[in-house]
Amino acid sequence: MATPSFAQKTKTVSGTYTYVVPETQSFVQAKETAIEKAKIQILADTYGTVIDMSAATSITGDGAQTLALSQSQVKGEWLETIGEPVVTRFFDGDQMAVKVEIRGKVREIISASTEFTAKILCGAPDPRFEGDTFKSGDDMFLYFQAPGDGYLAVYLYDGAEDVFCLLPYQRQGSGIFEVKGGKQYIFFSADISDGQTPYDWVDEYTLTASSAVEMNRIYIIYSPNRFTKAMDSISNAGLPRELSFESFQKWLSRIRIEDRAVGVKSVDITIQS
Repeated sequence: MATPSFAQKTKTVSGTYTYVVPETQSFVQAKETAIEKAKIQILADTYGTVIDMSAATSITGDGAQTLALSQSQVKGEWLETIGEPVVTRFFDGDQMAVKVEIRGKVREIISASTEFTAKILCGAPDPRFEGDTFKSGDDMFLYFQAPGDGYLAVYLYDGAEDVFCLLPYQRQGSGIFEVKGGKQYIFFSADISDGQTPYDWVDEYTLTASSAVEMNRIYIIYSPNRFTKAMDSISNAGLPRELSFESFQKWLSRIRIEDRAVGVKSVDITIQS
């Protein structure tokens, strides 16, 4: 028997956020941090938080209080960024700050997405090597475990304009990767079999940096409901299939709107040359 499903209502919102940059952080890193904090602040302003706001502050070295909310503490989720965020850097004496103006689509979290475990592994295909800081030439792996059977996709955003599909592997023509509930997976290692992928189909990844410090973001997307990867293409030999960040955002926004059970985990990684 077919049952109807209803897309959850979305809102278009906008706002600004000013981020005081620590001395240890570069402008590139600060820009990404400021954008994420802007999204979380807008969500908190729009839908509220699951904790008392006073419990979401941290004390800086000079005694000032700063908002320290995380995505898991707000009652909404950011679905899509509309246009490019406007990022302005300015100084108050020797102190650098970054102001972000951003607009996007959001929705209230009514039912919880499906939880899963995902760890980015640095240098070795072992869960003990979880990390987010790489040196150019380090290999990257992914540990994954889901509570039930479902479907998985993994993408890497290069911080500029392109998003690369890491999973499903390039030689898989179906556009989906099925996972078994409770099973522990190590991806991107041909030496460790998942029991369903021929070893010569496995794509292995070595991270490189074209500048002193490069920031990338890994998206791990899982749902108990069937979905297929975004439309992509091979543009450069030796690189994974890719699509524009704008196209990726639209695809991700669509499946999150259509499927309340889909879970998305994003992990920011730093690559040092």
